[in-house]
Amino acid sequence: MYEYLLWLLIFIIFPLVVLWILRFKVLKKYKSAHVFVVVGSILCSAPWDYVSIKMGIWHFTEPQIIGVWLLGLPLEEWFFIIFVSLFYCTGTVLFINRYGVKE
Repeated sequence: MYEYLLWLLIFIIFPLVVLWILRFKVLKKYKSAHVFVVVGSILCSAPWDYVSIKMGIWHFTEPQIIGVWLLGLPLEEWFFIIFVSLFYCTGTVLFINRYGVKE
């Protein structure tokens, strides 16, 4: 039951929380980048997902999802868009902070 949410919690949200706890001082400097990435991801991904669901390209079924839908997408898909974007942005910020950017 609720495999999609469980997958997100184990492989995306939990590691993201750990990274933010361990590297908060570095990551808080880039909060505007995180906001930009999340907003951009929502603006691009939500319409794409909505159209794909309506066209039958993919679907979400219970009991794999909770069953709560918001603006045509299941809640877990909103979590996916937000937290995967945050995860990649966090990883990129930490990588660049550690190794720098060579021109």
